[in-house]
Amino acid sequence: MRDKHGIGVTWSNCDVAGCPHRFKRGRERTAHMKNVHNVGIKLYVCEVNMCDFMSKSLSDMRRHFQKKHDKEMVDGEQITQVVTALASSM
Repeated sequence: MRDKHGIGVTWSNCDVAGCPHRFKRGRERTAHMKNVHNVGIKLYVCEVNMCDFMSKSLSDMRRHFQKKHDKEMVDGEQITQVVTALASSM
């Protein structure tokens, strides 16, 4: 009950300047940093014919291959997986 009402909870704030979010649990903060600020994410980068498509998920990359390049993606084909610890623009 204490956790539900925020009584006795140790809150942690988002590390990004100006972001007002705060969290009860570390995993919530981690998910927020990845989903909102792109910190600590894996980016999948398409390398077909100088395509500039990037995605946070492999399933989105597969969908991109099917729709934009009209072919099924073979495991690892024309994909670079970039791991970044810094915020990146998508």
